[in-house]
Amino acid sequence: MITGVANTIGQYVVGICVSEYRNGQFMSTVRRDYQFNVTNCIINTVADMVTQLEDPSLFCDGRTLTFTPQTSGALTYFWDFGDTSSVNDTSSLATPTYTFPDTGHYTVMLVINPGLVCTDTTFEVFRVMNAPDYFIDKQGVPCIEVQNYRFEAKGTAPIDAQISWDFGSNSNTFGAAGPLVTGVRWNTAGTYPVSCIIQSAYCPDTLWDTVQVFDWYYPVTAAPQDTQIVRGDTVHLDVTSGAAYYWFADQPVYFNNARQQNPQALMHADSTTYYVIVTDNRGCRGIDTVFVSWLPDQVSPDLSNVMNVITPNGDGMNDVLDISEVLFGDACTLRVMNRWGTTWVYEQESYANTWGGTDVDGNPLPSGTYYFFVVCGRDLRYAGPVTIVY
Repeated sequence: MITGVANTIGQYVVGICVSEYRNGQFMSTVRRDYQFNVTNCIINTVADMVTQLEDPSLFCDGRTLTFTPQTSGALTYFWDFGDTSSVNDTSSLATPTYTFPDTGHYTVMLVINPGLVCTDTTFEVFRVMNAPDYFIDKQGVPCIEVQNYRFEAKGTAPIDAQISWDFGSNSNTFGAAGPLVTGVRWNTAGTYPVSCIIQSAYCPDTLWDTVQVFDWYYPVTAAPQDTQIVRGDTVHLDVTSGAAYYWFADQPVYFNNARQQNPQALMHADSTTYYVIVTDNRGCRGIDTVFVSWLPDQVSPDLSNVMNVITPNGDGMNDVLDISEVLFGDACTLRVMNRWGTTWVYEQESYANTWGGTDVDGNPLPSGTYYFFVVCGRDLRYAGPVTIVY
């Protein structure tokens, strides 16, 4: 190796002569001439580029990198991205972008003003990594009674990532670190931000999510809808399924069982609101209401003249049991029992005053006294004797 510095501008030729000997015997000589043109550069020409040490975010861009020159006196550019698997890994753009086929280390070359008098070349090694793609995976029950949230930071991480979490001052978890946190809950219902802080010299980042915690999360539908009943009548309540039930009211009432799904209740005051709290098998609760008021007081009908004898002989008089004054046009069920109260002999839903003393198969019943019951919905409206005479 020889070195030298030209002290004037001009054209220089350096000649090299190499002779080969083997075992002291001369074999051949090779001569080469090299020409150097020395000139004055009017501007300072320096090739340089932004490196990953200068801009650590270049570690975070994945396999597609954008290269930025930091040159002086550059008129044209030539980039070679060091991808030995391709012959198309070059560019003449000032700020090119290139997608590498895989992760790894690549030596990138930048030549400014190639082919001109004043040119310069620089090389830099770039480490290509997959881009971080963290996301927050959460699991939990959003009702205030249960919650028990599980948070996990998933995805590709920087090689030096350290993870911490912030769930806010209203949570039960403080200073959590690492990719997985369990058992997180909040003290009251509301909407709460969750942050996952990724500390990294290369790719620092903060991920955000939101958790909404509800009171009365379990959906509940109570029945009947707001309704009216006759003073002194029984309220039949019901509610959608759950694991546990609790009924109460804003007025004094009597329940046959306030902890069953479909209790009955007696009101002691008009305009009573019933409440039901339902708990599901996870422990979440829901609530609904039923408003019940009394119908205007009515004069009780005189049932002393309800028909109690039928003569089904086909003469058109008293051939069927007519209890219109009991039915009031409602869809009620007629049931007839023998005189000893041991056997049902007849039953008809939505009774329309058509029973003529027959059994369920249409056969005439023997003369005698029977007992009939009128059931409307779940209420027994009337019961009394009826005598069949032929």
